[in-house]
Amino acid sequence: MPTEGATTATQPGAGASAPAPAPVTVAPAADAGLTPATAAIVLDGVGYAPPKHPPILSGIHWTVPTGRFHVLLGRSGCGKTTLLKLAAGLLVPSQGRVRVEGRALQGPAEGLGFVFQAPTLLDWLTALDNVLLPLSLRGDRDRGRDRALQLLDALGLGGLAGRYPRQLSGGQQARVAVARALVAAPRVLLLDEPFAALDALTREALQEDLAALCARDGISALLVTHDIAESVFLADRVALMSAGCIVEQVAVELPRPRPPGIRYDAAFNEHCRVLRAALDRTGSAR
Repeated sequence: MPTEGATTATQPGAGASAPAPAPVTVAPAADAGLTPATAAIVLDGVGYAPPKHPPILSGIHWTVPTGRFHVLLGRSGCGKTTLLKLAAGLLVPSQGRVRVEGRALQGPAEGLGFVFQAPTLLDWLTALDNVLLPLSLRGDRDRGRDRALQLLDALGLGGLAGRYPRQLSGGQQARVAVARALVAAPRVLLLDEPFAALDALTREALQEDLAALCARDGISALLVTHDIAESVFLADRVALMSAGCIVEQVAVELPRPRPPGIRYDAAFNEHCRVLRAALDRTGSAR
């Protein structure tokens, strides 16, 4: 049953004898029982305005529980990437405070991995050396070699560790970028639309690999996307952004692990419908 005060959407037009899809619950803005010390990410009254420019974000109160997969969904220009950079400590908020694992950020967060929109691989390094780059910069390259090879294998690149970026497809380069973000065993992973430029089949395969790795290692993940189906497949909860604010949150109540075929289930499509309706209801980005 839905929690008190929440609303549940059901598939329109379903007959009385048809099996009901899984409920889609519009969740309250905060998770009960969470504190800054027990959450992966907490944004407390956060706003951001570049110098001499209007605010991009304002009044963000938001919590990402430890070990969960959250998604920021919204149209282009609504402030998703800016919020992600604030969570990473790459930008300093104009107001409010950002905490990662209980610590107020004063700069780039420790114990955090980041996957950018483009793979940003170094052309003169092999796939393996690109994965090891964060550890190499800290003098820990040899210690991380086994983990790097294991990650490449888990992402379907076990036989390609010695190839250079120019010898890899776009999807393979994206896999290397994910492995690089995970090689230092981060507890929190931030992703800025890393699969947006890939074809549909490659994008779905990467979503499946990412979900499996995050579940295996207990990683708290936050993904920025404008892809509704990607949101439903990956997320435990989706936060919808519009005009620099989080305007609604939707819990994705689908079982885990989520097999590839779940994308064609009635419950999955109902979640997609609810998210699309919420995006339309909250209006276009300014």
